[in-house]
Amino acid sequence: MPKSVITTNLPSDGANSTKIAEAFSACRSAINEVSTTGFTLMVNFSIMGYEHFECSFHEKWKEQYDRENYFLHDPVFNWALKNEGAIRWSAIQLPDPLQILEKSQRYGLVYGAAFAALTGSKRSMVFVSRQDRELSDNEMRRLSMVVTEFFDSLLPPPSLSGKELEMLRLHIQQEMSYDEIAEQFSLSLSAVKTSFLRMRQKFGCKSTARLAYLAKERNLFGVEPP
Repeated sequence: MPKSVITTNLPSDGANSTKIAEAFSACRSAINEVSTTGFTLMVNFSIMGYEHFECSFHEKWKEQYDRENYFLHDPVFNWALKNEGAIRWSAIQLPDPLQILEKSQRYGLVYGAAFAALTGSKRSMVFVSRQDRELSDNEMRRLSMVVTEFFDSLLPPPSLSGKELEMLRLHIQQEMSYDEIAEQFSLSLSAVKTSFLRMRQKFGCKSTARLAYLAKERNLFGVEPP
């Protein structure tokens, strides 16, 4: 059964809205190719509002959705609040007590898909719609890839503690071994190895060499004196 999606007028904090819109522009064209009757983007949603919101659905539907507070009962929105990943609207099996799904079809929201993810401690979601047919498997895969890349760009950059940063600096800049670092910090060798494992995990690196490269690329140690 086709589903409708959220078009609320909850307040935005506005702090990063322009930056988020610029990041989203990279995947907007791919979404527009598929969502022939509009899309909705909501970034970092919480009970207090969101950081950024875009909606290109029919204006009369948006007015009705806001006026009737449909988002509280919308199956697609409720799915996105509790799940991560991608799903066609027709695959969502949740109650629709206000018959929002049927009402949305009058405005072209007959088929579509939902994409949702945790972006830090909050949730971000994209809903696409069309009137004529279900999204193909290829379209779902392509949009999943594009939207996931966008969601990932919203995550805060990883950070290291002062102790971790100093360990990494000694290893990279002074070429100290794990054994030497363990002696420097009065730690066991296994504790040092665990610290470097956690650092690699933070940055998604499979090797310490890759971690060292990223540390230099991102200038984690600041500008070195001449």
